[in-house]
Amino acid sequence: MPSSSLRIPRALFAVAVAVILLHVLTAVFLGPRPIGSLLGNSLQIFASFLAAGYCFQAAKRFPGFSRSFWILVGCSMGLWGIADIGWTYYEILLHAVPPPGSLIRYLFDTHGMFFVMAIFLDQEKVSSKLEWEEIFDFIQIGILFFLVYFGMYYLPASSLSYQEALRRELIVVFGGDLGIIFLALLQWKRTRYRRIARLFGGLTVYMMIYTVFASS
Repeated sequence: MPSSSLRIPRALFAVAVAVILLHVLTAVFLGPRPIGSLLGNSLQIFASFLAAGYCFQAAKRFPGFSRSFWILVGCSMGLWGIADIGWTYYEILLHAVPPPGSLIRYLFDTHGMFFVMAIFLDQEKVSSKLEWEEIFDFIQIGILFFLVYFGMYYLPASSLSYQEALRRELIVVFGGDLGIIFLALLQWKRTRYRRIARLFGGLTVYMMIYTVFASS
């Protein structure tokens, strides 16, 4: 993979900057009012689907490991956008936030499982076809995320107040994000392939930025 293949297209960079600026302006001038929430959520949904689209586009350009990596990252981005659509429905139409344990919160909190799937991909993979071993690995990762969410947040949340449940959710999600950062960083440092190291390096940086802003 040539170094230029991972450069951010100028058009995408310009759109990303515009989305960030619009989001800041929306938060400053419209605040928590319904129109402000609608515009803010719409910008986030647009950004997540735009990111997913570029990931799927990148997947078409490379074979083997890189293609599978970009597809999984794109699925994570898209799932986040789907969850935000549900959140917007609650916030704008129902004038509430999704209750603890709702499917919307589950989608938000577990979208990172696709990153873990990408991290554990076979780096020697030359075919874009999914092998049975990979399918079973993905199923195990999905089950693990569900059990962690169910045991550490969903069950305890039923006996907690809303604020206590929210605090517990943030702790569980923050711990999961730190785990993903650690795994991506580990793969970044130990891989023998420069092109794959770039992918894991980018994922590590992205997760660090996401975790900082998501927990603030």
